[in-house]
Amino acid sequence: MSDDQDQDKSQKTEEPTLRRLEKAREEGQIPFSKEVGHWFMLGTLTLLILFVFPKSFRGIVDSLKPFLGSTESLAIEGSGLLDTLSHLFLEVAFYLALPTLFLVAAALTGALSQTKFLVSLKNMKPKLSKFSPLKGMERLFGASAWVEFLKNAVKFSIIAAIAIGILWPEFFKLAPLLSMKTSGMLAYLSNLVVRLLAIIFFLVTLVALLDYGYQKYQFLQNLKMSHQEIKDEHKETEGDPHIKQRLRQIRQQRSQRRMAQTVAESSVLVTNPTHFAIALKYEHGKMNAPQLVAKGQDKMALQMRKIATENKVPIVENPPLARALHAGVEEGQEIPVQYYEAVAKIMRYILKMDQQKRRH
Repeated sequence: MSDDQDQDKSQKTEEPTLRRLEKAREEGQIPFSKEVGHWFMLGTLTLLILFVFPKSFRGIVDSLKPFLGSTESLAIEGSGLLDTLSHLFLEVAFYLALPTLFLVAAALTGALSQTKFLVSLKNMKPKLSKFSPLKGMERLFGASAWVEFLKNAVKFSIIAAIAIGILWPEFFKLAPLLSMKTSGMLAYLSNLVVRLLAIIFFLVTLVALLDYGYQKYQFLQNLKMSHQEIKDEHKETEGDPHIKQRLRQIRQQRSQRRMAQTVAESSVLVTNPTHFAIALKYEHGKMNAPQLVAKGQDKMALQMRKIATENKVPIVENPPLARALHAGVEEGQEIPVQYYEAVAKIMRYILKMDQQKRRH
């Protein structure tokens, strides 16, 4: 069994096609790095410590002053203590609400920046493989699990070493620190924490970049295809040749029916006489200028002449005008100004012929 799997993997040497990548995304498979989420969280936490936490901390300290200072003035009889504690809880919650919202937004941003708002229902469906002991052991002790374990071990070891390197010299400053005023102590601790977070943030940035690159590489490796898979996908995408030919025939038939109806309703057919045919339509008072409604060449031109004859549409031979209109005007467009005079002569000729027929 393992030999077959190894052989299958060895045959998958081709990069995944665009269709394979789209299908994987539809199934919820995307390169995803937890370290990118950690980077967003740590960066947001650093900014909060710099700009938000000092004010929030001062507000919390002010709220706690009655408990830390004049405790004898607290009302503890009846419902007084409960009211005091409720008021304190609401004040502390108020000061912590904004940092909490920022951290939640950072976690969501870290996920959405990688998933691009992808929501796959297939990932929500229960799978028997998730309850398989063998699959569970593979997830716990497989190659990817060991890579994740080693990555986290190295990351936390480096972070611990950096933290110890920064905090150890400060350990000897604890005695003078206790004699400082509260404001000075807070400023000192804030500066220390910011220095520590800045170095850790730089490290996590490197880890996030490397991990995302690794996850993307692993993702593309898992989606590699064999030559046979590419052929099968091409056949599936392109469809059966017989079906394609049948669809082509249906489109041609529909196009011919539309053309026949358009020619039958046109005002005049200008010909080359046999190589080109141009169907023009003009309705006085409704159109600013005659409109080219259909055009054809060779066999199509002959078919247009036949349809025009059957529907008693006037046919006028004017090779220069037919060639010019076929080359320079698309179907559905009004004829350009430079052809007004030539077309006007044709329209006057047709009008004259109609008048003569009515007299006879």
